[in-house]
Amino acid sequence: MYRNYRRGSDTVESNAALLNALSADVDISEDFITDADVYSFSKTPDLAHNPSTELVADATRFYGTAPVAFDSYFEFLNGWTDRDGTELELVFDRDLLDSVLEHYDAEFTELRSHSGVDLLVTDESFSHAVWVVENAQETHAGLTIYEDGAMRANLLASSDRAVLWAEQEYQRYRDAATPIGTGD
Repeated sequence: MYRNYRRGSDTVESNAALLNALSADVDISEDFITDADVYSFSKTPDLAHNPSTELVADATRFYGTAPVAFDSYFEFLNGWTDRDGTELELVFDRDLLDSVLEHYDAEFTELRSHSGVDLLVTDESFSHAVWVVENAQETHAGLTIYEDGAMRANLLASSDRAVLWAEQEYQRYRDAATPIGTGD
């Protein structure tokens, strides 16, 4: 037990600046922090996405929140959801949805056209993406921290307790969301 406490304390201490980028209402579970591998590269932040991209590429189900969008996200997700047997569910915050419809309408329309895709919107805003990736063998949870639209870090965990926290955190946003209709 002490080792788990120490590992969690070390993770928090060594990543305090990253975790401080989260809004105050985010209550990260100790189980998630203790289990998480942290990926953060200040000069090449896109590299922090590589581990999660690899997990999603092999997944059958991916669900989470979407506080920001990049063109590369649509390219990747449209290719991934084009495969049979994949399920995607994303909760967008309202400001992001408005921006996506203005700048990435064609890519967003393509994403919505795939079977197994559910897109929702909430009036809550969030500075992080909390997500879960499932494949036939295992489930992983992630927390991607953004600051002013730029990615600061990607935290990945796979323990049952860490995944449970991510599922519950995601469900909190999902419960406040509504399906995106044609008029949004």
